[in-house]
Amino acid sequence: MSRRLAAVLAFLFLSGGLLRLATLEDRVMKRLGEVEARLAAVEGAKPGPGASGVSRAELEQLRVQLRELDRQVAVLNRQADDTKRDLDNHGRADSAIDVLRRDVEALERENESLRRDVDRAQREVDRLRTQVDRLR
Repeated sequence: MSRRLAAVLAFLFLSGGLLRLATLEDRVMKRLGEVEARLAAVEGAKPGPGASGVSRAELEQLRVQLRELDRQVAVLNRQADDTKRDLDNHGRADSAIDVLRRDVEALERENESLRRDVDRAQREVDRLRTQVDRLR
């Protein structure tokens, strides 16, 4: 597999991971908003006649859900940071590969130039040998 193809595949894999993370984060944030709204409604309810009828157990369950969602958001943020770091590293690797590729191309051009010089020198040596042979 060529380096360029491998780089493209790695980029697509990482960017697909970012898309999945963003989608998952959207779902978690939506659920977090729902739980926070429900918790605010429950905490804002007044005891007595017309109360929402929410038990302490339900209130505690909502708090547990809220903590779990907060934990999931923290995990998603760490994963997004890791993925961004991977993409940054991938970009730096691509830059290094490009620099090396340019160096190799420059060396190949220099090698070709030296080869032409050697060929020219060999022709000159052959010409001088021919002259020496004629002079003998």
